[in-house]
Amino acid sequence: MALPRSQWLLVALEFPLVAGACLGGVALVADPTGALLGLSPTILRMTPFATFLLPGILLLLGFGAVPVAVAIASLRRHRWAAWGHVAIAVGLVVWMFLQVLMIGFASVLQGAYLVYGLVLLSLALWQQRQGESS
Repeated sequence: MALPRSQWLLVALEFPLVAGACLGGVALVADPTGALLGLSPTILRMTPFATFLLPGILLLLGFGAVPVAVAIASLRRHRWAAWGHVAIAVGLVVWMFLQVLMIGFASVLQGAYLVYGLVLLSLALWQQRQGESS
């Protein structure tokens, strides 16, 4: 049986998330001051972080490695893969919400990623529902 189009679409839509998380995460780990990305450490003053090192690691793992693992699981048709897509989307929405809460609205990208997360969540839940009804 072929992989449903909604699964392919989710994997394709998560690819830019993985690319951005890997690029941003590597930059933050390589230079925890945030200078490589034009970030000032002063935006961290209302967060539990002294540098961008831990956020960079979390970015790499949560939105780099996890979506890759879920994509592989989707392609191998593992049962949990659909819920993995839901978890990624929820994680992105929560990440953006917490980021705005902690550092404020610093970039239009925050809003774009929030909308991106909501779109992923809608599609993941729809796909999950389709899988349950078939």
